[in-house]
Parts: sequence; C-alpha cells; structure tokens
Amino acid sequence: MVVETIKPRFLYKILTAAPSIPISRTLTSLDASDGFMHLSTPEQIPATASRFFASSTTLWLVKLEREKLESGPGELKWEGSESKDVFPHLYDADLGADAVSEVKEVLREHGQMWEDVMGDLQRGSEKTAFTGWIEHTFPAPGKGVDTEDLL
Repeated sequence: MVVETIKPRFLYKILTAAPSIPISRTLTSLDASDGFMHLSTPEQIPATASRFFASSTTLWLVKLEREKLESGPGELKWEGSESKDVFPHLYDADLGADAVSEVKEVLREHGQMWEDVMGDLQRGSEKTAFTGWIEHTFPAPGKGVDTEDLL
C-alpha cells in the first residue's frame, strides 16, 4: 500500500560542529547508539534543533540531496518516532561529498529559540544571509512513500 506523501528534495543533518566530509555514520553518540544516521525534513528542523540541541548556540546544517541518498550506498528509510512523526534515517553508509549540497553554520543569540532562527531560514528574514536556504521544494508529484518504508 502506498501513502501519498511527497518526499522533499532535500534532507538535513544537524550537527554541533563543522563536519568533515565524508560524515561518519557514527559521528554523533545518538547515531552510533541507534545504528543509523538521524536526518530531518525541512519541516522537522526547528523542533529537532530545539529538542536535541537546546543548549547549543551554534549548529551546522548539512543540506543533502534525497535522491542521491536513495541511489547511493546504504539504505534511506522513513520511520515513525515517539512523536508520531516520520523521520528519514540513513543506514549502513557515511555521507559522502556527492550527497552534500551545502553546509551552513547557524548561530543563535542569547534568549533566542531555535524555532525562530530556523523559521528565519525557511521564511526569509533581514536578520539572516541564508534567506530561503531551508528549501521546501519537492520533486514531481506521483512519487509516494511506500508503507513498507514506514516500519
């Protein structure tokens, strides 16, 4: 059975330090303990940043081309979480330069929430040089997510 969910063109890896390429699948302790690399869709970035990186004032966003992850080594799976949201997870592969579209350092001022900072990246703001950098672009319609991918 296919759920008509359109997959985003880009996925994102959130890190607390500038990455070296290739990015190891065990770079973060959470990825190492879970056995896969945690990724986010554009819509998931603000909540993920706030939940897992609340004490950080600097984050690095790695913009990844979803289709290159799907056709590259390893397996990209879409899996449910405790929050009932479906997240992309990359199994059995590091992130090579071919999948990385861009890397951006994102700074948060004292008292500012990650949702606000990331929202500025999505909507565009005079405060950021990265206006529209978090892209909500999608490939042509008709490519759904197979429910077997949601295990």
